[in-house]
Amino acid sequence: METQPYFILFGGNMLCRGICERLQFFGYKVLVVDWNACPAVRGDEHWQMDVKDAAGILQALEKAAY
Repeated sequence: METQPYFILFGGNMLCRGICERLQFFGYKVLVVDWNACPAVRGDEHWQMDVKDAAGILQALEKAAY
């Protein structure tokens, strides 16, 4: 089973929109980690978490099986 490559953006600020779109153009699944419930950039998936919570993000990645 081949998985799609993914990229994690830490923060969903509107200035990241171009980065997100370019990554998607090149075939990446974009995961946006942002504390805000409705960030300007949501990517393919949005996790509402604090970007400084490294342990929590790693734990969530393990559960999501990326």
